[in-house]
Amino acid sequence: MVHVSVHNKALKAWDERSSWPFGVREWAAGGQIGNLQLPHDWWTWNIADPHTRQIKIADIIGKIQKIALPFFDRFDTPHRLAEELTGSEVVGFSFPQDAVRFVFWQLGAEAAERCLAFWIKRFDDLRGFRLDRDEPGLLDQPGGVTGVQNLAKVARTMRIGLRI
Repeated sequence: MVHVSVHNKALKAWDERSSWPFGVREWAAGGQIGNLQLPHDWWTWNIADPHTRQIKIADIIGKIQKIALPFFDRFDTPHRLAEELTGSEVVGFSFPQDAVRFVFWQLGAEAAERCLAFWIKRFDDLRGFRLDRDEPGLLDQPGGVTGVQNLAKVARTMRIGLRI
């Protein structure tokens, strides 16, 4: 398995200065390499067999060159990437709150609110978002926290999406 991650010290410093509700971390985005494309796929390689090892290693290298390196390149222009995140799903940002965080860091509250609105619409649960934003815990699910609940927590803490 090949895992690809982008870490950024400036993003961590922003976390430390802000009231971001999901902790302080350098991690920005990433995932298992097969999930950095659409449709997502989970790739593993067994390289124990010496007869197929070189072919599989060549495949791994090819996937890194084709998928991982261009993924890293997108972070060379974080402002442009943040603009894209305001209104679309970008591979490597597996959780919507991570996209909102990146946008907030790069473009500020107004753009982060647009990103938040994009994801609320995508989840098609405006009512759930509003309920959990305004009355935290009311919608607690037996299976755990939902994406809408995470976005509601961001809205409450960061004071965005209050008119959505």
